[in-house]
Amino acid sequence: HMAVYSDDNGLQALTSWSEKARAWLAPKAWMGFEMGAGQSEDMKKHFAGLSIFDSISVIKDLSGHARHIIGEKNG
Repeated sequence: HMAVYSDDNGLQALTSWSEKARAWLAPKAWMGFEMGAGQSEDMKKHFAGLSIFDSISVIKDLSGHARHIIGEKNG
């Protein structure tokens, strides 16, 4: 229920979890989240702002909606 009822248009939980992951995410590890409609641009900016990823990808679902964001940590 956390993401469904998250503050900041549903982004608060995703941004909080990804910020906490910086401390324990191993080099070259992947971190990914499922996103809601309209969240991809904000999450791409947030992932880029963390400055820990070599690559950031947004994956579309079968309906063509940006649904998942994945970052590969610098290694």
